[in-house]
Amino acid sequence: MLVGIFALAFAAGNTVKYYLDLWKADRAVKSFQSAIDAIYKNDTYGGKTPEETFDLYLAALKKGDLELASKYYLSEKQKKELETLTSQKNDNEINSFISKLESVKQIWSVGSTDDAMKFVYDYKEIVKTQQTINVLDPQTKEIIDTLKIAPGAYSHSIIFEKRNNIWKIYSL
Repeated sequence: MLVGIFALAFAAGNTVKYYLDLWKADRAVKSFQSAIDAIYKNDTYGGKTPEETFDLYLAALKKGDLELASKYYLSEKQKKELETLTSQKNDNEINSFISKLESVKQIWSVGSTDDAMKFVYDYKEIVKTQQTINVLDPQTKEIIDTLKIAPGAYSHSIIFEKRNNIWKIYSL
């Protein structure tokens, strides 16, 4: 009988612990979600459409305001995007990037997505001759890798996400 009481108490204790852990996890998720919602509630950088966000991003780049341009990305990607933009060596690289984005907008087509909060534009890039790209360390600006791109047709996607009723860039 003592063993039965001990087993019953052990089972009851584990059941209480299980539900207490679930309650704590639920509170942690809600707290995390509230923090994320607060970030996006205060984030007003973006357009009513993906195209408007893209145009605002291009306009900020043209003005040379790299910090503003980075704000059109999702909040969690803004710091990395700012580092990427500021790692460009000179205005020629930024201007070349702007020209490429302007030409992309002329040829992109609507991609597919099953999520109403995401929008995708696809485009193809034709590389006619082999290209070499140096990958730089964002802090030291030293070359950390060299990529060789063979001639051919490459497919790319520009992805936008809707947060707090504004469209943000997920990836270019």
